[in-house]
Amino acid sequence: MSAKYQHILVVDDDKTFIYLNYKLLSKITGCKKILLKMSGVTALQYLEECDQAQDFPDLISMDWNMPLGNGNDFLEEYSKKFYQKYPGTKVVIISGVTSEIQSEHIKKYEFVIGFLPKPVNEQTLASVIL
Repeated sequence: MSAKYQHILVVDDDKTFIYLNYKLLSKITGCKKILLKMSGVTALQYLEECDQAQDFPDLISMDWNMPLGNGNDFLEEYSKKFYQKYPGTKVVIISGVTSEIQSEHIKKYEFVIGFLPKPVNEQTLASVIL
């Protein structure tokens, strides 16, 4: 178990995946503080609260396609508002959509450590986040 992550945010609009990702992240990292949001908009609002409380996530797991604030929108806002202040926070995209366009697009963000296809397994996720 790694003490690398003290606070993780999972952003996805699929309740089943949120549950599975929560279980995987908990097992892989041993992190006790894993918060769940169902859209990019609510995730950004939560990050504002985290910034004010000075308790920012170490890792953000994010779906790409969501109705309220997709992955592209989230990454753009995150890079403007939070990246400079929290350069140690990493983002991993876990999505059912795995096109070259998205893979190429996210390469411009230094804080994105991976783009994984759903469903993700324990070994693959661990190899990216640990």
